[in-house]
Amino acid sequence: GAQERIDIWWGGLQRNGGLMILLAYLIRTADGWRRATVNVNLVAQSEAAAQGARSNLVHVLEHMRIRAEVNVFVADDRPFAAVLRETSMDADLIFMGIAEPDDDFVSYFQHMQDMIVGLPPVALVLAAQDIDFADVLL
Repeated sequence: GAQERIDIWWGGLQRNGGLMILLAYLIRTADGWRRATVNVNLVAQSEAAAQGARSNLVHVLEHMRIRAEVNVFVADDRPFAAVLRETSMDADLIFMGIAEPDDDFVSYFQHMQDMIVGLPPVALVLAAQDIDFADVLL
């Protein structure tokens, strides 16, 4: 891709969210990615929830050492996959967190793969260790 836009789908600072922020920061240190915009995206179920989520996310990102744009999308009864497809189709790289494997992980992972088919490159991120990324990022 053009190496101009990285989309992070935010689920919170703990675990995957913190690792995705760190990965985006590291990628932006590479020559081709230095001018890339990092978008931290979040889906809310209502406009009221979106306002609160945006305020909280802006506050968290203000304390980090990475520049990022905050985008909060209202689902309007659309499934997450539809919002993802509509908003990240033009990204050059997408980060999405995944759940820890459990007894139903095969069907969960197949659902994730179905959701991202046809999108730009997607990195599915799972922070395997209990690292407090807030200590690194804040």
